[in-house]
Amino acid sequence: MDKLALQRRDGRVAAAKSETADPEKDPSATRYDEISFQEVYDKGLNVMDMTAITLCQENKLPIIVFDMNKDGNLSKIVDGENVGTLVDL
Repeated sequence: MDKLALQRRDGRVAAAKSETADPEKDPSATRYDEISFQEVYDKGLNVMDMTAITLCQENKLPIIVFDMNKDGNLSKIVDGENVGTLVDL
């Protein structure tokens, strides 16, 4: 599984995964526009490894999870557009 993480100017961490439960491909998957760190823990979501999730939560670093294989998504993230799922406090 390919992974990518970067920190934007606004302090949010953008995390991309090339393989995930994609609501467009997997009818049983749920798409979230925004979700809390606690909900990620409670639902057992595989956003990224739990150590990274915990470090981001403890340091109050929001995470944006998005599809890095979709053309233009990385540029949109860097430009501050709403793409993917925001994991926040």
